[in-house]
Amino acid sequence: MRFADLVSLYFQQSNMLQTYWTVYVVVIGGLLAVAAIRKEPDFLAGALATLLYCSFAYKNMSALTDLTSTRYATLQSIQQYDPSAAPADKGPIEVFKANVVPTLQGPSVESVRTFHIYCDVITMATMWGLQLNRLRRHRRELATVTRLSI
Repeated sequence: MRFADLVSLYFQQSNMLQTYWTVYVVVIGGLLAVAAIRKEPDFLAGALATLLYCSFAYKNMSALTDLTSTRYATLQSIQQYDPSAAPADKGPIEVFKANVVPTLQGPSVESVRTFHIYCDVITMATMWGLQLNRLRRHRRELATVTRLSI
């Protein structure tokens, strides 16, 4: 594999990581938007949304951690690349390795997993907090209607 191929692969993986995080944020936003606009409490819908979200979050986290691992392996390949294997490219490769490679750092797999789980917990707490708020509001409305009808 050529040095340019490794560098290209590294940045393609960075773009894919960004895409996975973007999808994750959009799903969270959509889920919380739907949870916020619902008027009536519905335990079954909340439970199903929780199950579906947890399934999505698990698969998304799996893809993110796998891609992060691959990205680190690519970075190691870049750092260990032997420019003597391609003498014609030695100048630009050495400049790239000296100037750019030290800046190619990303989060660890464990930090990606930890952040993802943290966001998942906050998302579920927010969704169920909204559900409990709807339930309390619904009970207050019922109590008010009951008092007014008496």
